Amino acid sequence: MPPHLLIINTIEDAASAISIIAAIGTFLVWVFNRLVIKPLSDSMNRLSDEIKDFKNDSKFEHDEFRSHLEQLDDKVHTHDEDIVSLQEKVHTLFNRGSSK
Repeated sequence: MPPHLLIINTIEDAASAISIIAAIGTFLVWVFNRLVIKPLSDSMNRLSDEIKDFKNDSKFEHDEFRSHLEQLDDKVHTHDEDIVSLQEKVHTLFNRGSSK
């Protein structure tokens, strides 16, 4: 038989072959984890952090926008009241002028 064939004659040979296969399999799993899983996991963690930061920034900007919008709404309401008051004054002055 050629020397490159794996021949298992005894239980010790089988145990050795299984040990070698398990060691190679463990090494391949470790390499896969280091080269694929860990970088992917790190990227997902960074993405998750970026999403949290974006959410916090968006909430802050939304609150700022809402506050600014409420201030503008108050100003518009005040201006509406001023316009009504001025219309009443103009109407009163017009009525005084036409009654003379």
